[in-house]
Amino acid sequence: MLVKGDVVKDIIESVKSLPFVEEVYLITPKEGADIGLRVKVKKSTAEQIIELVDAINKVAMASDNPEDWVFVYWEWEEEKK
Repeated sequence: MLVKGDVVKDIIESVKSLPFVEEVYLITPKEGADIGLRVKVKKSTAEQIIELVDAINKVAMASDNPEDWVFVYWEWEEEKK
């Protein structure tokens, strides 16, 4: 599926708005996803992963039409100390 640039931008901005996110990179999508993201954080918790999924889904699945949904593959990377 061809994903419009504004949707990708909105997803990245939604993820970047989370207080624990340091950086977000576009990567090659895997597992049949439309886009891929690598999310870099200082320290991870289960609650943060839930917040990340919610931030992605609020944009990616905003349409009432499931055919318009964007499927996102993401990777989580903790900052090395």
